[in-house]
Amino acid sequence: MGEATAGLTRQPTVVIVHGWASAPGEGWLGWLADELRERGYEVIAPQMPHPRQPDIDEWLEKLREVVGERRHLVLAGHSLGCAVLLQFVAGLDENVVVEKLVLIAGFYLEKTTTHWPKHYLTNTELVQMKEHIRDSYILYSDDDEMVAPERSLQLAEKLGAQVIELHQMGHFAPRRLTELPEALDIITER
Repeated sequence: MGEATAGLTRQPTVVIVHGWASAPGEGWLGWLADELRERGYEVIAPQMPHPRQPDIDEWLEKLREVVGERRHLVLAGHSLGCAVLLQFVAGLDENVVVEKLVLIAGFYLEKTTTHWPKHYLTNTELVQMKEHIRDSYILYSDDDEMVAPERSLQLAEKLGAQVIELHQMGHFAPRRLTELPEALDIITER
């Protein structure tokens, strides 16, 4: 896409990050990317390294590589992809705008988490992160068996995010769920 012309603003690049043991073309993740591309969005949906044995540093490096110098973003993640996106946002330059942050079954790494201790986020960091984010959304299911709804709600409170509760969606597992129109609506709504 070209630069903004005649007062029209350029659509943001949408970055979609899958979760643990998943892939970008799987289920609703692939559907979402395809739907956005059909609507003219540039979509980046990278295959994260070693998804069954994730290393957050490697995932962050991959994100920085594929995002490059882009400065106008919509970020969408699922499960572990949410925690990685939060780390990514925490490290962004001040001239990068995150138009929307869409976290599906989202959580963040806190001190009670036993994995990845160097990636814990403090309350202060979460508050500072809001400076980069215009709008944030948390989609969670009332019956998520992997990320307790309370964890998603806790994150929403810390980010000041809009909360969308869905019913009987489990963990939004891409292997079982083929579409997620709620995420598409949030991303494409102006």
